[in-house]
Parts: sequence; structure tokens; C-alpha cells
Amino acid sequence: MPLIAAIDIGTNSVLLLVAEALPDGTLKPIVDISEITRLGQGVDQTHRLDPQAADRTLEVLRDFAAKARESGAEKLTAIGTSVLRDASDSAAFLKRAREILEVPLRIISGEQEAELAWLSVITDTSLGLPHPVAVADVGGGSTELITGAVDGKMQSAVSVDVGAVRLTERFLRSDPPGAEELHAARQQALDALAAVAAKSHCRSLVGVGGTAVNLARMSHPDAALSEVHGQCINTKTLRELTRLLAARPVEERRRTPGLEPKRADVIVAGALIFDALLEVLGLDSLTVSTRGARFGAAIKLARGEWDDA
Repeated sequence: MPLIAAIDIGTNSVLLLVAEALPDGTLKPIVDISEITRLGQGVDQTHRLDPQAADRTLEVLRDFAAKARESGAEKLTAIGTSVLRDASDSAAFLKRAREILEVPLRIISGEQEAELAWLSVITDTSLGLPHPVAVADVGGGSTELITGAVDGKMQSAVSVDVGAVRLTERFLRSDPPGAEELHAARQQALDALAAVAAKSHCRSLVGVGGTAVNLARMSHPDAALSEVHGQCINTKTLRELTRLLAARPVEERRRTPGLEPKRADVIVAGALIFDALLEVLGLDSLTVSTRGARFGAAIKLARGEWDDA
């Protein structure tokens, strides 16, 4: 079966998926890796890409493109999300990225990003969740919230400018953050998400993205990454973990078992967003998926819905 590749360039990290497209429409991952480059560093304030952050990201793109080719991928697609939607000077970055990847870098809207996250979860039968399901992709610059209907079809999809990097830069400026900063960050997430979640009657919430995966790994530090997929985190555990992380300076936080050290400065904001999501949805637990928009992009490429080569 053909091998396809998808690269997802986010505010905080870059992800590569190389997968075999199976006849039943599902994917068999061959390579699934990520690297934190913080492309969105300072973009919330300046609306411009930091040159060093751009160079870091382009270097990872060069490495990931080589890995995709070495793995035998016949087709490649690449997507850019919140940071490239926000940056006013992204044209030069897009030009350099196309030269490296040899395909256009597709900047997708928040709603398209939400659809890809939904597609990655709804095609994954291993989770076995009761419908209707909500899917949340908490990224560095934005959060996508998708709600489903009883029949398993997507009902609504929205994107709000609340992400782990964005909230950290706006509110969590002390190290460790103070109580007022934590309250303000959580309130911002609640205010942004309450209206979009008000009409939801979902029975379960699936979290995708690096924040969700790292929260699961910290909750089960001895588990392998493959064992994290499908793990549940209840509200009590999430709030206790958030409290412990928020009380530690970043350098101490980096040593937390299960946490990617490069994510230590933004993990508290990410955890606050998931806590807010559970509150506005009226749910008491989060199911973690190690999938995400890159899987949705790969599925669309395999179906022939995107014409990338």
C-alpha cells in the first residue's frame, strides 16, 4: 500500500507523520515524530515571525522532509496553523518552506484545523467512546473545539485564539506564576470557550495535541507513548497536576517525569485550558489521543481530496 506523509507546523511544535494508507481508509503509522521549535515566539504581541524561531523551524522541516523521503513516502502534504494565520510577514517563510518541502505549505483556517482534528479521532475505532463526542485540540496559539451529534457526525467546529503559548505570554509572566496570573489565564480560556460550548450535550471529551499527551504522560510516567493513547485523566487529577506544576519554577518543572522539557514553560497554560474545557462542557474526564491534525491531513491526502504531491 502507498506511503504518505503529513507535516503539521504549529505555534509550538512541528510534527511529521509517515503512514501506510490502508484499503479501509485508515492509516498505519510508520514514522510519527515531533520537535518543539516555538515558531510562534512573540507573534501574539508583534504579529511577526522571530527570525531565529523561523530558522529553527525551517531546519526541522529540512530534516523531516529528508525523513519522509527516506521512509519511502510517495506523497507529502504540509499544513500551517495558528502562528502562520497570525503572522503578517509569513510570505518569506512560506517561500523557503516550499523550496525545502517541494510542495506548497497550506495555511489552513481554524475551522479547517478543527475538521482535521475531528477526522483524526472519528476514524480511530480504538477509543470506543460514547457519542456524542467533543474533540479539543489545544495548541500553542489556538484551541479547536469540535462537537459531534448522536449519530457520530460532526455538528460544529470552532477555533478560538486561546493556546498554551499565547496564554503564557499574555498572563503567566512570573516564575512560578502568581495566583492572580493563573486566575486571569483560566478566566480568559473560560470566556473564550463558554459561548462555543454552551449548546453542546457531549458525553465525552477527547484531547489531541502535545499538551494532552504530556498531561497523560505525567499522570502515568511509567507508560510508553503507545500506552498513553486512550488514557483518561479526571478533573481531580488534572487540577492537582496543574497545581503542582504551577507551584514550581520552570527549571524545576523541566525535570517532571513524563514532561517534555521544552514544554515546561507553557504546560501550565495548556492544563488550564483543558480544565476550562471540562468545566464548560460539564464533563469530569478527558480521554487523550496521540493523533491530531497531521492524521486528518494524511487521510485527506490518501483520499485524493488534496492535490499535494
